[in-house]
Amino acid sequence: MIFDKSAIQDMGRFERAEFINALTGPKAVYLIGSRHEEGHENLALFSSIVHIGANPPLIGIVFRPDTVRRHTLENIRNNKLFTINSVHPEFIDRAHQTSANYDEHTNEFDAVGLDKFYLDGIDVPFVKASALNLLVSYQEEYPIKSNGTHLVIGSIDKVVVDKALVAEDGWVDIFAIKSAVCVGLSRYGEATFLQKQDYARP
Repeated sequence: MIFDKSAIQDMGRFERAEFINALTGPKAVYLIGSRHEEGHENLALFSSIVHIGANPPLIGIVFRPDTVRRHTLENIRNNKLFTINSVHPEFIDRAHQTSANYDEHTNEFDAVGLDKFYLDGIDVPFVKASALNLLVSYQEEYPIKSNGTHLVIGSIDKVVVDKALVAEDGWVDIFAIKSAVCVGLSRYGEATFLQKQDYARP
């Protein structure tokens, strides 16, 4: 089959979203923890988190158009701090439920039954069940004119991970913690280690 642009555009909204989202294959899923300026905690599932650079350590998150209220985006803009937390098979169902359209005063930690923890002096929540937790600070934001989405750039300020998962060369064993991935909007799996290659040179 060949799907041209008109055929893709003729798809229903959710069919098109599933179709296009699946084309780029498995994407890591993470829970972003944030806090409203009035103190409300927020937790939301994201599969649009990308590595930007290692020096300085930067990460990017693509947010959907803010034609409606995006609580996580608003909290990050206001508070400038947020957390990124790994998702694992034993709580995929609860992580997925955070993508429901809760109102801004609903605490998703409580709504889906996930425990949180705080680091001293830091007022944004981390997911207790996650094997990898990042504290990230807002740096800059770029509107994407083509579709109204937003690319937020954050600086990785702290990493919380079991020391046994960090190899001598700095590699973090995401395979060992069974970090979840998704294909499309709602189909989940986990990454499987195949092999290690040497650094490629001509």
